[in-house]
Amino acid sequence: MPQKSSELRAQGTLRFEVIRDQHNRNRFYLDEVYVDEAAFLQHCKNETIARFNELIDDYALGSVFLFKGYRIEG
Repeated sequence: MPQKSSELRAQGTLRFEVIRDQHNRNRFYLDEVYVDEAAFLQHCKNETIARFNELIDDYALGSVFLFKGYRIEG
């Protein structure tokens, strides 16, 4: 998925990917990486994200996983 890198980087986003499960074509995962925790918290306050969460609640089934950690630079 092409991203508007300047816009995303301005928001502190390093990566955003939508991944389809290999065994269940109706299951998707969002993979997001931010420059730091402050950028993630700012992202969570975004009105668009709040609206997305409202909309997805009607479709999301099963467990929701949130993994938090730190990037290891090579």
